[in-house]
Amino acid sequence: MQELRDRIQEILRQVIQPLALALANVGIFPNHITITGFALSCISAFCILGGYTLIAGVVWLAAGFLDLLDGTLARVSGTASRFGAFLDSNFDRLSEGVVLSAIVFHFAKTGQAELAGATGLALLASLMVSYTRARGEALGAHCQIGLATRAERVGLVGIGLCFAVLGPVILILLTFSLWTVGQRLLHIKRVLSEID
Repeated sequence: MQELRDRIQEILRQVIQPLALALANVGIFPNHITITGFALSCISAFCILGGYTLIAGVVWLAAGFLDLLDGTLARVSGTASRFGAFLDSNFDRLSEGVVLSAIVFHFAKTGQAELAGATGLALLASLMVSYTRARGEALGAHCQIGLATRAERVGLVGIGLCFAVLGPVILILLTFSLWTVGQRLLHIKRVLSEID
């Protein structure tokens, strides 16, 4: 899975790098892209609240594209910083939070209480996927494994919104996220045991 992910990221990097270079040349900084991506996520959430799920999906995927772009821009412009990485991680969590919270509201409003609950759990599980990695790496255990990294989660939600299959996609997202948390917990336990 990681090998496939790396190949896809390499292809995307080749597409994104010329755009990142162009943005660097006109004085656009990575943090500008990060904040713009969060703004698009908020627009996507408002579209969900209004029932415009197709538009919400397109905007959400555009926000995901910007999330790839800001890191590339930081590298090619030589402006990568620890604070920039910290800001990006925080806005990533906020972006998922506002969009999945809007989906909870959407399901609750349309009388789908079970899916609203599942979406709330999917939000918690998604946050735990990121937290287990961050906490594990802070303790010295490198951890990028799992079925549901941010890219997969963004893609799944985008597909659900664009193709009106949000219910099944949320259940898949919940399952994959919980599985990933389990994978990471076991991986980190093994690595930290070796370190200790």
